[in-house]
Amino acid sequence: MKPRVKDIDRSEGLDIRAPTLSAEQHIPNLHLPWEEQGIKSRFLFKSLAAVMTASLRPKRGFIDHLGSIINPRTSNYDRIGALINSIDTVLPGTAKNLSNLLYRSGRLPVQVDNIKLYTYGTAAMVFLVETVQGRSVVKIYKKSLGNDLDGLMKVADFYKKKYELAKSWYDAPGLVPPTHFVIMPSPVLGSPAAACIQSYIEGEKKDFLNDFTDMELVNLIRQDDALRKQFICFAKQTIHMYCDNELCIDLLGEGNLILAKNDDLVTLNLIDYGIAPASLWKSRSAESYSKIDAYVSRLGTLLQKISGVRGNEILE
Repeated sequence: MKPRVKDIDRSEGLDIRAPTLSAEQHIPNLHLPWEEQGIKSRFLFKSLAAVMTASLRPKRGFIDHLGSIINPRTSNYDRIGALINSIDTVLPGTAKNLSNLLYRSGRLPVQVDNIKLYTYGTAAMVFLVETVQGRSVVKIYKKSLGNDLDGLMKVADFYKKKYELAKSWYDAPGLVPPTHFVIMPSPVLGSPAAACIQSYIEGEKKDFLNDFTDMELVNLIRQDDALRKQFICFAKQTIHMYCDNELCIDLLGEGNLILAKNDDLVTLNLIDYGIAPASLWKSRSAESYSKIDAYVSRLGTLLQKISGVRGNEILE
């Protein structure tokens, strides 16, 4: 039986806006030219991206890296990263030097004072860019690297639609930061790529679901009306979409949902829009599906503690 939530009310003036629809009606399809025409983007440029991000991976010993290399369950992307870092344990500086070798910042569409590889995730490499206007984050979508213009446009449109979907779900002020989607020369050898640009969120940042206890979150949220409205909006919509539409935002990625403190201002920010059917999380691994389910249940528990909204009973 499909999971459901009992008695989600419409208090706080925050109405649940999304109708009950199938996953297929919500999530756009991504169909790229290289899926028929070859492996240029899928292998060559994703391999280069793996090399470029290897220096950001956690430091481990040679034997641990070797285990990842020979493990048949390791993805090609992670295997390449493990290979580079295994060499780095013998020849320190290899990972960083190879990453720098692939950098091409001179072809970026704006004048930058500084750019550095900041982090990476399943879908994108993230660069921190400093200009005279301030700091921004540029996410280069790995699937777009090596594609022709048609493929680049399809990737940009795919992620833009996910962003617009998330924006329609979570309309509390500031919850989903403004994001602009572009086609641009990437720092990866200057290869054209689909990307998105966001303002950098200043201040101290912590993962909302992993860096706080329930009591800490309840106390923080109760003290700030704006933060309270952001959380109630996020929790209600996430529970509703998961239980009634079998869809979920990516709650597994570290730092996808952050609590940022800048001076006296505390905000909840959703900075990744990896929306997927619950069935996809389940097909990837039982552990991933179980974690998603536990996170949604926790949101319901917090929602009840903070506002009295009855949304914590997620039933099979």
